[in-house]
Amino acid sequence: MKIENHLLKSPNWLKMRIDHNHHTPKTSGKFPIGQPDTIVIHYTGGRNALTSVKTLTNPRVKSSAHLVIGRTGKIYQMIAFNYMAWHAGRSEWEGRKNLNRFSIGIELDNAGKLEERKLNYYSWFGKKYNAGEVYKIEQNNESQSKCEYWHAYTEMQLYVTWKVCHLLCRAYNIKEIVGHNEISPGCKIDPGPAFPLDRLRNELISTRA
Repeated sequence: MKIENHLLKSPNWLKMRIDHNHHTPKTSGKFPIGQPDTIVIHYTGGRNALTSVKTLTNPRVKSSAHLVIGRTGKIYQMIAFNYMAWHAGRSEWEGRKNLNRFSIGIELDNAGKLEERKLNYYSWFGKKYNAGEVYKIEQNNESQSKCEYWHAYTEMQLYVTWKVCHLLCRAYNIKEIVGHNEISPGCKIDPGPAFPLDRLRNELISTRA
């Protein structure tokens, strides 16, 4: 896999599926000189990758992203990497506001936080998940024990995310990889604790310092 003319490309012999058939004009034009320098990781909170792509390319929806990465590892690229997408919303990081001007937005197909009901796990839109698809967090204190349940990311999804971020770090001036929750605290919770964000940063950013 490589980046060519600001688009992901993969030779046919590699089983890395990249879909460029869902382009969206929902951008704010080209990045300023020297940008992007940040990657923002999101989850979609949707039913599946394709429905999220359709939402992000819907002209009536005021949001967009560069990529959606599905649970099988399939990549949908909707915006070239030299154009600004509308993924960060009201955001601030290290003294800079409106991270859309500085960052590439990657959306991972993931339902987010789940609710346990009678040993089953449900998303906000009512889909049921089995225990093998759930990331569990136990929170213990002196008075009680509490559990949180999140939709787990797949191994292939994480593998592809690592590959894509590695390519972006090499091709652009990437200095930061952040979660949506970090640039919009109190408003956003994605990509959630099921995503190993610190490990991604340590492996791709710290080694370049």
